[in-house]
Amino acid sequence: MRLWSLIEWLTADWKHLARFSVLALAISSCLWLIAVGGVLTVSWLAPGTDIKVEKSGAIILSTRFHKTTAVYLLTPHGAKAGPWVNTGIEIKRGQDVRITASGRVCLAMHHMVESGIKDVPPPLPWSGPSGLDPCSALPPTTPRDEELVRSKYLICNTADQGELIGVISAGEPPIKPDSVDVLEIGDYWDQPAKKSGTLWLTVNEIWLNKSLADAYAPKTPEEFEKNIVANSYWNVWYDDNAGAFLITVEL
Repeated sequence: MRLWSLIEWLTADWKHLARFSVLALAISSCLWLIAVGGVLTVSWLAPGTDIKVEKSGAIILSTRFHKTTAVYLLTPHGAKAGPWVNTGIEIKRGQDVRITASGRVCLAMHHMVESGIKDVPPPLPWSGPSGLDPCSALPPTTPRDEELVRSKYLICNTADQGELIGVISAGEPPIKPDSVDVLEIGDYWDQPAKKSGTLWLTVNEIWLNKSLADAYAPKTPEEFEKNIVANSYWNVWYDDNAGAFLITVEL
Protein backbone atom coordinates (compact mmCIF):
# COMPACT_ATOMS: atom_id res chain seq x y z
CA MET A 1 0.00 0.00 0.00
CA ARG A 2 2.84 2.37 0.78
CA LEU A 3 4.38 1.79 -2.65
CA TRP A 4 1.01 2.31 -4.36
CA SER A 5 0.42 5.51 -2.36
CA LEU A 6 3.84 6.78 -3.45
CA ILE A 7 3.02 6.05 -7.10
CA GLU A 8 -0.36 7.85 -6.81
CA TRP A 9 1.34 10.84 -5.17
CA LEU A 10 3.96 11.03 -7.91
CA THR A 11 1.48 10.75 -10.78
CA ALA A 12 -1.07 13.13 -9.25
CA ASP A 13 1.03 16.18 -9.95
CA TRP A 14 3.93 16.50 -12.40
CA LYS A 15 5.62 18.81 -9.90
CA HIS A 16 5.83 15.95 -7.41
CA LEU A 17 7.39 13.73 -10.06
CA ALA A 18 9.86 16.43 -11.06
CA ARG A 19 10.87 17.00 -7.43
CA PHE A 20 11.28 13.27 -6.86
CA SER A 21 13.44 12.96 -10.01
CA VAL A 22 15.64 15.85 -8.90
CA LEU A 23 16.02 14.27 -5.46
CA ALA A 24 16.98 10.88 -6.96
CA LEU A 25 19.50 12.59 -9.25
CA ALA A 26 20.96 14.51 -6.32
CA ILE A 27 21.37 11.34 -4.25
CA SER A 28 23.03 9.50 -7.17
CA SER A 29 25.38 12.43 -7.72
CA CYS A 30 26.29 12.50 -4.03
CA LEU A 31 27.10 8.77 -4.04
CA TRP A 32 29.30 9.21 -7.12
CA LEU A 33 31.07 12.18 -5.54
CA ILE A 34 31.68 10.17 -2.36
CA ALA A 35 33.29 7.37 -4.39
CA VAL A 36 35.47 9.78 -6.37
CA GLY A 37 36.22 11.73 -3.21
CA GLY A 38 37.49 8.58 -1.53
CA VAL A 39 40.11 8.09 -4.21
CA LEU A 40 41.04 11.79 -4.20
CA THR A 41 41.30 11.77 -0.40
CA VAL A 42 43.84 8.95 -0.56
CA SER A 43 45.91 10.99 -3.00
CA TRP A 44 45.51 14.18 -0.92
CA LEU A 45 46.38 12.57 2.41
CA ALA A 46 49.31 10.66 0.90
CA PRO A 47 50.96 12.83 -1.78
CA GLY A 48 52.86 10.78 -4.30
CA THR A 49 50.46 7.84 -4.06
CA ASP A 50 49.90 6.18 -7.42
CA ILE A 51 46.73 4.12 -7.91
CA LYS A 52 46.64 1.66 -10.79
CA VAL A 53 44.13 -0.99 -11.84
CA GLU A 54 45.64 -3.89 -13.77
CA LYS A 55 43.82 -5.78 -16.55
CA SER A 56 43.71 -8.70 -14.14
CA GLY A 57 41.55 -6.62 -11.79
CA ALA A 58 44.28 -6.08 -9.20
CA ILE A 59 44.24 -2.65 -7.55
CA ILE A 60 47.81 -1.49 -6.86
CA LEU A 61 48.75 1.48 -4.65
CA SER A 62 52.36 2.68 -4.73
CA THR A 63 53.76 5.46 -2.52
CA ARG A 64 56.73 7.79 -2.83
CA PHE A 65 58.38 5.71 -0.11
CA HIS A 66 58.55 2.79 -2.58
CA LYS A 67 55.93 0.80 -0.69
CA THR A 68 53.37 -1.08 -2.76
CA THR A 69 50.09 -2.63 -1.66
CA ALA A 70 48.02 -4.69 -4.08
CA VAL A 71 44.52 -6.08 -3.56
CA TYR A 72 43.18 -8.95 -5.64
CA LEU A 73 39.95 -10.98 -5.58
CA LEU A 74 40.63 -14.60 -6.57
CA THR A 75 37.83 -16.94 -7.61
CA PRO A 76 38.51 -20.69 -7.28
CA HIS A 77 37.91 -21.57 -10.93
CA GLY A 78 41.44 -21.29 -12.29
CA ALA A 79 42.15 -19.78 -15.71
CA LYS A 80 40.96 -20.84 -19.17
CA ALA A 81 43.95 -22.99 -20.07
CA GLY A 82 45.26 -23.94 -16.64
CA PRO A 83 44.80 -23.56 -12.90
CA TRP A 84 47.13 -20.58 -12.46
CA VAL A 85 45.64 -17.07 -12.49
CA ASN A 86 47.82 -14.11 -13.49
CA THR A 87 47.30 -11.37 -10.88
CA GLY A 88 49.35 -8.78 -12.75
CA ILE A 89 51.29 -8.10 -9.53
CA GLU A 90 55.02 -7.81 -10.27
CA ILE A 91 57.57 -8.90 -7.66
CA LYS A 92 61.34 -8.43 -7.66
CA ARG A 93 63.85 -10.88 -6.30
CA GLY A 94 64.82 -10.06 -2.73
CA GLN A 95 61.70 -7.99 -2.04
CA ASP A 96 60.01 -8.63 1.27
CA VAL A 97 56.62 -10.04 0.34
CA ARG A 98 53.72 -10.23 2.77
CA ILE A 99 50.50 -11.88 1.61
CA THR A 100 47.30 -12.08 3.64
CA ALA A 101 44.09 -13.74 2.53
CA SER A 102 40.53 -14.10 3.75
CA GLY A 103 37.30 -15.55 2.44
CA ARG A 104 35.91 -19.03 1.86
CA VAL A 105 35.47 -21.36 -1.09
CA CYS A 106 33.38 -24.45 -1.71
CA LEU A 107 35.24 -27.28 -3.45
CA ALA A 108 32.19 -29.36 -4.40
CA MET A 109 29.28 -27.08 -5.15
CA HIS A 110 27.05 -29.86 -6.50
CA HIS A 111 27.33 -31.72 -3.19
CA MET A 112 26.61 -28.48 -1.32
CA VAL A 113 23.41 -28.00 -3.33
CA GLU A 114 22.35 -31.63 -2.83
CA SER A 115 22.99 -31.36 0.91
CA GLY A 116 21.02 -28.13 1.10
CA ILE A 117 18.03 -29.76 -0.54
CA LYS A 118 18.17 -32.71 1.87
CA ASP A 119 19.07 -30.60 4.94
CA VAL A 120 22.12 -32.76 5.70
CA PRO A 121 25.78 -31.74 6.26
CA PRO A 122 27.82 -31.63 3.02
CA PRO A 123 30.67 -34.13 2.57
CA LEU A 124 33.07 -31.22 2.05
CA PRO A 125 32.71 -28.09 4.23
CA TRP A 126 33.56 -24.59 3.05
CA SER A 127 37.30 -23.96 3.04
CA GLY A 128 39.32 -20.93 4.13
CA PRO A 129 42.68 -19.93 2.56
CA SER A 130 44.49 -22.46 4.77
CA GLY A 131 42.72 -25.34 3.06
CA LEU A 132 40.09 -27.94 3.73
CA ASP A 133 39.49 -28.96 7.32
CA PRO A 134 36.78 -31.66 7.49
CA CYS A 135 36.71 -31.29 11.29
CA SER A 136 35.32 -27.77 10.85
CA ALA A 137 32.08 -29.18 9.47
CA LEU A 138 29.08 -29.46 11.76
CA PRO A 139 28.97 -32.26 12.62
CA PRO A 140 32.66 -33.08 11.90
CA THR A 141 33.24 -35.34 8.91
CA THR A 142 36.10 -37.52 7.75
CA PRO A 143 37.59 -37.39 4.23
CA ARG A 144 35.79 -39.62 1.77
CA ASP A 145 37.74 -42.37 0.01
CA GLU A 146 37.67 -40.23 -3.14
CA GLU A 147 39.54 -37.39 -1.40
CA LEU A 148 42.18 -39.78 -0.07
CA VAL A 149 42.79 -41.17 -3.57
CA ARG A 150 42.75 -37.78 -5.26
CA SER A 151 45.06 -36.03 -2.78
CA LYS A 152 48.19 -37.24 -4.58
CA TYR A 153 47.02 -35.54 -7.78
CA LEU A 154 46.66 -32.05 -6.30
CA ILE A 155 48.62 -29.20 -7.88
CA CYS A 156 50.78 -29.13 -4.73
CA ASN A 157 51.00 -32.42 -2.84
CA THR A 158 52.43 -30.85 0.31
CA ALA A 159 49.57 -28.31 0.67
CA ASP A 160 46.02 -29.03 1.77
CA GLN A 161 43.18 -29.29 -0.72
CA GLY A 162 41.67 -25.86 -1.27
CA GLU A 163 44.67 -24.03 0.20
CA LEU A 164 45.74 -20.77 -1.43
CA ILE A 165 49.01 -21.38 -3.28
CA GLY A 166 51.13 -19.23 -5.57
CA VAL A 167 54.08 -19.09 -7.94
CA ILE A 168 56.34 -16.20 -8.94
CA SER A 169 57.10 -16.65 -12.62
CA ALA A 170 58.02 -14.55 -15.66
CA GLY A 171 55.59 -16.59 -17.77
CA GLU A 172 52.68 -18.91 -17.15
CA PRO A 173 53.89 -21.66 -14.82
CA PRO A 174 53.40 -25.37 -15.58
CA ILE A 175 50.21 -26.90 -14.26
CA LYS A 176 52.15 -28.78 -11.60
CA PRO A 177 55.33 -26.79 -10.81
CA ASP A 178 58.25 -28.12 -8.81
CA SER A 179 57.29 -28.12 -5.15
CA VAL A 180 60.21 -25.81 -4.32
CA ASP A 181 58.68 -23.13 -6.54
CA VAL A 182 55.20 -23.26 -4.99
CA LEU A 183 54.33 -20.74 -2.29
CA GLU A 184 52.07 -22.40 0.27
CA ILE A 185 50.39 -19.13 1.19
CA GLY A 186 47.33 -20.10 3.21
CA ASP A 187 45.94 -17.10 5.09
CA TYR A 188 49.39 -15.56 5.72
CA TRP A 189 52.80 -15.72 4.03
CA ASP A 190 55.77 -13.45 4.75
CA GLN A 191 59.14 -14.13 3.08
CA PRO A 192 61.66 -12.51 0.73
CA ALA A 193 61.04 -13.36 -2.92
CA LYS A 194 63.52 -15.88 -4.33
CA LYS A 195 62.99 -14.76 -7.91
CA SER A 196 61.53 -11.96 -10.01
CA GLY A 197 58.31 -12.28 -11.95
CA THR A 198 54.53 -12.04 -11.82
CA LEU A 199 52.53 -13.48 -8.94
CA TRP A 200 50.28 -16.33 -10.10
CA LEU A 201 47.65 -17.74 -7.73
CA THR A 202 45.21 -20.63 -7.50
CA VAL A 203 43.44 -22.86 -5.00
CA ASN A 204 45.03 -26.27 -4.53
CA GLU A 205 42.85 -28.59 -6.59
CA ILE A 206 43.23 -31.15 -9.40
CA TRP A 207 43.65 -30.19 -13.05
CA LEU A 208 43.05 -33.35 -15.02
CA ASN A 209 44.87 -34.74 -18.06
CA LYS A 210 44.62 -37.93 -20.11
CA SER A 211 46.73 -39.91 -17.66
CA LEU A 212 44.71 -39.07 -14.53
CA ALA A 213 41.78 -41.45 -14.85
CA ASP A 214 42.38 -42.55 -11.25
CA ALA A 215 41.67 -39.00 -10.06
CA TYR A 216 38.19 -39.29 -11.60
CA ALA A 217 37.29 -42.19 -9.30
CA PRO A 218 34.82 -43.54 -8.40
CA LYS A 219 33.70 -42.96 -12.00
CA THR A 220 34.82 -45.67 -14.44
CA PRO A 221 37.61 -45.33 -17.03
CA GLU A 222 34.89 -45.44 -19.71
CA GLU A 223 33.13 -42.47 -18.10
CA PHE A 224 36.45 -40.66 -17.88
CA GLU A 225 37.01 -41.11 -21.61
CA LYS A 226 33.46 -40.05 -22.48
CA ASN A 227 33.05 -37.09 -20.11
CA ILE A 228 36.57 -35.72 -19.72
CA VAL A 229 38.91 -36.82 -22.52
CA ALA A 230 36.39 -36.49 -25.36
CA ASN A 231 35.60 -32.91 -24.29
CA SER A 232 39.08 -31.96 -23.03
CA TYR A 233 37.29 -31.08 -19.81
CA TRP A 234 40.44 -30.96 -17.69
CA ASN A 235 39.11 -28.27 -15.35
CA VAL A 236 36.06 -30.23 -14.19
CA TRP A 237 37.06 -29.98 -10.51
CA TYR A 238 37.67 -26.23 -10.74
CA ASP A 239 34.32 -25.70 -12.47
CA ASP A 240 32.61 -27.23 -9.44
CA ASN A 241 34.05 -24.61 -7.08
CA ALA A 242 32.44 -21.43 -5.73
CA GLY A 243 33.34 -18.51 -3.47
CA ALA A 244 36.41 -16.25 -3.44
CA PHE A 245 39.54 -15.22 -1.54
CA LEU A 246 40.36 -11.55 -0.96
CA ILE A 247 44.14 -11.22 -1.13
CA THR A 248 46.39 -8.35 -0.05
CA VAL A 249 50.02 -8.26 -1.18
CA GLU A 250 52.43 -5.85 0.52
CA LEU A 251 55.85 -5.21 -1.03
